[in-house]
Amino acid sequence: MNKKIDTIKNNLIFDIDSSSVGAGLFEFGYNSNGACIHIRELSTVRQSITNGEHYSFEEFWNRTQSIFKKVAEKIHLQSLIPIENIYCNLSSPWASAQKRTIKYSKNKPFILTQELANQLIEKELVASLKKNLDYHNHEVELIDRKTIAVRSNGYTVRNPIAKEMSDLEIDSLVTVVSTKTKHVFEHIIEKVFHRFPVFTSNIFVAYNNVKKSLPDQNDAIVIDVSGEMTDVMIIQNDHIETLGTFPVGINHLLRDTSDRLGKNFNKTQKDIQLIFNSNLDKDHESKIKESLGYSYKIWLKEFYNFCSNTSKKGLLPNTIIIKTYRESMYWFESMLLQSDELSDHIHAKARIEIVHLPSGYDDKDFSLNITDLELGVIARTIAVEIY
Repeated sequence: MNKKIDTIKNNLIFDIDSSSVGAGLFEFGYNSNGACIHIRELSTVRQSITNGEHYSFEEFWNRTQSIFKKVAEKIHLQSLIPIENIYCNLSSPWASAQKRTIKYSKNKPFILTQELANQLIEKELVASLKKNLDYHNHEVELIDRKTIAVRSNGYTVRNPIAKEMSDLEIDSLVTVVSTKTKHVFEHIIEKVFHRFPVFTSNIFVAYNNVKKSLPDQNDAIVIDVSGEMTDVMIIQNDHIETLGTFPVGINHLLRDTSDRLGKNFNKTQKDIQLIFNSNLDKDHESKIKESLGYSYKIWLKEFYNFCSNTSKKGLLPNTIIIKTYRESMYWFESMLLQSDELSDHIHAKARIEIVHLPSGYDDKDFSLNITDLELGVIARTIAVEIY
């Protein structure tokens, strides 16, 4: 690959999840062929929305807007250079993703043209928005649609255009956001930067990250447990089979443990970290582990219900990829590995294995060309420290 940098572009990426807002300014270097061969972090910031506290949705929504404004203003002061593009990466509960399958067949074999594919996709998109129940009584707008698989005659086809076939199935990952939410987020960015962002979907970002970072990992359960919610994506045979969300995240476990111990959220979080660094006295460690075990069962019950419903369609992969904050990763993984309740849903009752996605964004990690909508992968690494 041509390693000479021909063009430099500065891109600003916002990342909004269920508990924090992050922003990062990155320098992207492209060679003469347009491939991204260099990424350098220029400035990052992330700020908590909840600080571990529980709020009504109305107050949570107001706090999200307030924190978003503060983060936007702070990153603006740190980025007094020309910015090529601004992206806004959304997680639950701000965006809702669905897998949609388009089916088309004819009595006689036909040639799939780009025009026919576009017509089928457009028709399905209209139907998807009309059928969407995730934002009941709310108008929704499409922010992302990606083709994740194409099958013909029961087989996956990598380059289907101009191929002859008798039947066709196109799997799409469709992400929508409520019109109100989209306009509020756009207004916050427009007020500070005098321009509108391109929205990206964290669900697709996660799927694309797995495919690029772990190309040989064809079967996995991907869990994003950071914050107030948990997003689950099941990948089987290298394709998304199931998507789901349940309203219990890492913050729920920490709040429940804090209540049991009679301590504040931040103190409990620090003490848990000390346990797994072997820096806490044994009596205190025993009390925290006992409380944490009870709290963990709250999350496990919800995850178990999700697995129970999902496994009716077939047994689940035994490989789990977890996304959460670094300070919570080790103890959460250790408890998940002890969860014998999940074995009934795992293929061949195999032992659960934890796989980590590579973090960081140095040159070797980004040797492949990066398209605009894939920039959100980087957003998940923005400023892991919450303040």
